[in-house]
Parts: sequence; C-alpha cells; structure tokens
Amino acid sequence: MKLWFTLLALAIAIGQRAEGQTPAKVPQGEQMRFGLEEPLEQPAPIPEDVLEILRRDSDVRTCEIEGGSRDAILATWYEASQIHLDGPNEIDLIIKAKNACLWGPNIGPFWIFRGTRNSHRLVLSTIALGLQVLKTKTNGLRDVRGGAIVRLKPNYVTYKFDGRTYQQR
Repeated sequence: MKLWFTLLALAIAIGQRAEGQTPAKVPQGEQMRFGLEEPLEQPAPIPEDVLEILRRDSDVRTCEIEGGSRDAILATWYEASQIHLDGPNEIDLIIKAKNACLWGPNIGPFWIFRGTRNSHRLVLSTIALGLQVLKTKTNGLRDVRGGAIVRLKPNYVTYKFDGRTYQQR
C-alpha cells in the first residue's frame, strides 16, 4: 500500500499547475498530505457538530451499526487534522475515515469542514486514496487535490472553492 500512496503523491506533485491561482502562505509544520491508510501527523479532536454531520453521511450506510442507530457511531470511526485553508487565524478540519468498513478497494471517504464562529460547515466530501492541500488558492481558500489509483495508474482531481463549497475542476 505504501507504493500506491507514494505513486499517488508523486502524481499529485507532478500535476500541480499555477494557472490563474493565487499562491497561499502555508503555516510551518502543517500537514498538507493525507493518505487513507497513513497516520495523521497531528491528530485533532472531532467536535460534536462535525460528528453529527458525519453520522448522516451516505458512506456510513455501508457499515453495520450495532443497534441500527447512527447515534451509535463514535468519533473513533474517524480521524481529524486541523488545517488553515484561508489563513492563520481560522481553523478548519480535514477528516478521514478510520473505520475500514467505510473503505472501498484502495479508496475511502474524506471530508473538509470550515470552522465558523460557533460550528463547522461541510465544504467537501470525496472518495480518494489520498488528499493534498495545495499552496494555490481560489476564491480565498486553498485548492485541494484528491487522488486514487485507476487501472494501475495515478489519477487525480483538483477541487477549487467556488465561494460556498469545493467543486471538481
């Protein structure tokens, strides 16, 4: 699996372009690459409002839930990392599935949440082998690239912020 992630990271790095994008300053030491099966460098707690949104996600339907209630889904099903998509004064979250029942073959769900004053807002939900937060920005937020291995070749998609959510480009 490490070979797949290495190939994917290489493909993401090679595929970066700066067409019409604003470069962003990246906080030093911030994790920018996230692999489905790779540990997070600086795990963060998952706030209850984020967990409630994750419990309603359609990917959760693939798992058998004891008692059948989505309320039984614990934060331990996921891993979170803080990220700064706009600048150093706000805190956003990248969440990845930790419970393997959410995974497919070499892919799994990732979510990005924007921090607001009192809660969080889901701005990206995608399936990938890995995500990379890029140094470029669109509409004020850093671009994101997701990747997977398709037919033994790295394949990636870039997501750009449209002012409300991330959209595939």
